[in-house]
Amino acid sequence: MDNNKKLLEEREQEIKMHRLIIPLSTLFSFILGYYLLHNPIKFHFLDEKTIYILIELSISFILIIYSIIPPKSKFKFDHITGIILCMAFSLSICMLLFTKTYFYQLYLFLITQAIFHYSEYISVITYHFDTIEFKSYLINHSTEWIICLITSYCETVLGNIFFYDYKHNIFIFTTGIIITIIGQIFRIGALFTGKKNFTHLLSYKKKPEQFLMTTGFYGISRHPSYFGFWIWGLGTQLMCGNLICSIGFPIGLWIFFQDRIIEEEGLLIEFFGEAYLDYKKKVPILIPFVYMDKKEEQEHLDEYYTNHPKEIPNEIYKKKVE
Repeated sequence: MDNNKKLLEEREQEIKMHRLIIPLSTLFSFILGYYLLHNPIKFHFLDEKTIYILIELSISFILIIYSIIPPKSKFKFDHITGIILCMAFSLSICMLLFTKTYFYQLYLFLITQAIFHYSEYISVITYHFDTIEFKSYLINHSTEWIICLITSYCETVLGNIFFYDYKHNIFIFTTGIIITIIGQIFRIGALFTGKKNFTHLLSYKKKPEQFLMTTGFYGISRHPSYFGFWIWGLGTQLMCGNLICSIGFPIGLWIFFQDRIIEEEGLLIEFFGEAYLDYKKKVPILIPFVYMDKKEEQEHLDEYYTNHPKEIPNEIYKKKVE
């Protein structure tokens, strides 16, 4: 009981800390950005466009470094990461509102990325505080993601420098924004409707409070968080006008999600048996070409009946299990 009470107290303190971090760092960065943009430091050897490029590249570089070399400390660096994400968010808004929008696509990508990663961390604080760590931001969740992230920044920046006229198609840009918003809605909706049912790490043992979610976002996709992440990635690259990454991002994320979804589907069959199979027939995943073959599905169902012999539907199957 003492440990639970201590954990709850730590959770409340962490939530209060982030309630301060979000508004204060965002407001400070916005005011600082506004001031510097209206009272610029003069560099005779740099033109205005180059200065804007350097500012955004600096923010992008910090996020990339964080994704490759995660800090080891549990809380202090988590707070610093929160501040950096808020700074990326507010400075990018400043650049959009108060400058010539040479790199508006990159600013929008940084804004969507800040919202995405911070919402992941907040969901862990809210529902899984005992598992909180730097990786809860999902900035460095897989090798595929890190490759996608670095490639995206490179294509966005280099494309705007050398192929500016070819990267700004209003139809593709608008489509990308719409897909990004839909993906973010699905992702956040899954996080906060799934509550303790949703975890960043797979659960190999069914928890007493765990139940099968079939309504809301889970009534549209069996894995709305993965689907949301997948189309969010596609949408951001269309929004940025990135031809290579518009193909590479969905493929990279698909490679990661394919193995994870199949493994998770197997565990869910072992947890819920026929109930999950019925749900599986009614609701799609929505990420294409991700499926489990019937033989593997049956093996997981056999495991479920081995652990739940009273639920075996007929005597023939009962003999087979015994």
